[in-house]
Amino acid sequence: MSAQRNALISSVLCGVILSLGSCLQRADDAIERASSTRISQETAIERVLQAVGLPKEQLTITASRVALPDKVLPCVTSPRNRRAWSIRLDHVTLTEKDGTRPVTNPYISSLVVTLSCETGQVTTIVSPHPEGDSSVWPFPSVESYETQLRRTSSVFTALPQGPPKITFAQAIQQALGGFANAKQIIAYYVVERSTLPQIHERAVWMIHLRGMPPYTLSYPRGVPDDEGVEGRNHLRSTIDAETGGFLGANNLPQPDGP
Repeated sequence: MSAQRNALISSVLCGVILSLGSCLQRADDAIERASSTRISQETAIERVLQAVGLPKEQLTITASRVALPDKVLPCVTSPRNRRAWSIRLDHVTLTEKDGTRPVTNPYISSLVVTLSCETGQVTTIVSPHPEGDSSVWPFPSVESYETQLRRTSSVFTALPQGPPKITFAQAIQQALGGFANAKQIIAYYVVERSTLPQIHERAVWMIHLRGMPPYTLSYPRGVPDDEGVEGRNHLRSTIDAETGGFLGANNLPQPDGP
């Protein structure tokens, strides 16, 4: 009798534990679903247009759900909720206000914007890679970019939790080199931290202009150009997302290869 009773008690306890585990799993799934759908397509498009800063009337807009990769940006791990919106903007016109003579970029007519459902903010803005143009090598992998970044005094630390006060359209006007001749633009909205004590952590627009006319270097006679043209046809500018101030520029990241 004792053995039968113990077996019965054990069976009941196992049933309770399995039932409880199932309930907890359903609760977790419900929370995740609620978290991933709290930003509707309409809201996502609205936030993207606010962050990009281009007139809605000129654009053709399409939206789809995507999942963020493990590393959403170099040095930045994706949030627990990896769900995101991918908003494609077609019929884009990017005009550089160069003094009194505005110049329109002839190469870029589309932008793909990713918005995180966790933060509710834009993470990246990317124009498609120019197909068939061997002068623009593919953008390096996240791992390669992170390795290069960690050799400098600045790294990315997080995704901003609030919207930028300066739009993408305003930020690119401040980018070094002028974007009118760029064949590709890749922009991050990210929190940057510097190892320099006088520079505080801040939200920035990181603007990568790629496929530009190579800038020239003044090497002494006989010294080889180690970077080559492919290492000198792109510039990265850091723009303060709160003030629009230009914070610096360099030619990171270098491409991994053709």
